[in-house]
Amino acid sequence: METKALGTSEVKITPIIMGTWQAGKAMWVGIEDAETIKGLRAGFEAGITTVDTAEIYGQGHSEHIVGQALAEVRDQVVYATKVFPNHLKYDQVIEACEGSLKNLKTDYIDRYFLATNIYQKQILARQCKMISHPGCIYQSSYKYSTSAI
Repeated sequence: METKALGTSEVKITPIIMGTWQAGKAMWVGIEDAETIKGLRAGFEAGITTVDTAEIYGQGHSEHIVGQALAEVRDQVVYATKVFPNHLKYDQVIEACEGSLKNLKTDYIDRYFLATNIYQKQILARQCKMISHPGCIYQSSYKYSTSAI
């Protein structure tokens, strides 16, 4: 499947992105981990190499399932995950990122978003200017870049 650059970054994403909210199982019934893993692997085999998840989806369960399903092909997929707005203090962002890295079974996250509104994205962007963590790469999902804030 053809990929395109995400904004002005060097990250290449597929036009179809696998979303994994249901994989977290919270608020959903009948979701089986084995079927989710099979679906993620089938998506990858079909050429979908971009996966969206979040620490809040099932309190990290979704990230864990993504990591379990795609660890063997990690160098061929793009992980986009999100920090939740109740983790915006400096130490909380670092802790959340480290939790996501562990859940995803990886040493880097391709795009780290804030799962909420613009005001909170601006707060995170300011804090990310101060954060130096080898696994966390901040990217606002809105038009604001860290340099513009």
